[in-house]
Amino acid sequence: MGRTIFAIAIILVTFRQASSFEVLREPTTAGGKSMLLWAGNPFGFWGGPFNQSKFEHFLNSTMSLRDVVDTVSVPHFFLADPSNATAVKITGGLVPAENAALITRELQKQGFRVEPLIGNFYNTNQIARYRYYWGPGKARFREACVTAVKTLGLDGLNFDFEPNDCSTDPQPCTESDAKAFSQLLSEVQSDLQGLGPHGTNARVSVDTGQSTIAKTPVLKESAAELLITMNTYYGTSDFDIAIRRDIANDGADRFGLGVCPGCHLSSAEDIEHRMGLAAELGVRHIAWWSGADRNEAAHTDLWWDAIRKWKAA
Repeated sequence: MGRTIFAIAIILVTFRQASSFEVLREPTTAGGKSMLLWAGNPFGFWGGPFNQSKFEHFLNSTMSLRDVVDTVSVPHFFLADPSNATAVKITGGLVPAENAALITRELQKQGFRVEPLIGNFYNTNQIARYRYYWGPGKARFREACVTAVKTLGLDGLNFDFEPNDCSTDPQPCTESDAKAFSQLLSEVQSDLQGLGPHGTNARVSVDTGQSTIAKTPVLKESAAELLITMNTYYGTSDFDIAIRRDIANDGADRFGLGVCPGCHLSSAEDIEHRMGLAAELGVRHIAWWSGADRNEAAHTDLWWDAIRKWKAA
């Protein structure tokens, strides 16, 4: 009951804070290219109490990338445990992190488009939970997505569904799960038509490649507008294979190149190689996992220099 009351309070605060907020976000997109930044919640992964110094550091870091980043995605929504019928009834399954609405509002004031991340992690990401929301819980979940976009003035929603038990569940994941996920994405994308700021279409984006349910040959059949591959996070040889395969699968208009400087330490030569190949193949959309802080060990300054050069070309 305590968790249920907490969820109600967070939802009411979230919607009241954002319901009257409207701001024009100007994209920094150049030549049809766009840049998405995933950024961690400054108050903790699951959200948390407000902390002024952490918040100021977060906003200073994001603002330093305003010239190159168009869209910011912070882990904002988590899927309610389907066994908690009260929570599902109240939230539709879409539970906001504490103080997430405040983060969204301030990012919008900075001029960013905001597409919050929806997903579950740390042993709350069993396939059974996802199956519920593209199965019997889908209708309420779709309604919750619409409500979130309307009340927060969002530019879209980013789906990061990464089950941790696809192979160990009593009913292991199959292509039928991927198809059901694809159908959910299509239906949410349809629901969000005309609901973005100033009557634009809010966008559904999805992270692909890390499990059976997220394979691009299936998800490309969805109506999701952006498919962000996570297959390009690691070694150079894997990157070379994945970028060619996935952009061919998805098409350049919908393909998003995932880069994760913290996942693989690239040399200056490797960064130049990767971004050169991205330019050669006509990559139009890049997504960065994760955060706006400088990290010398990950050569983030070199990465951002290369991304700025790619975007300006």
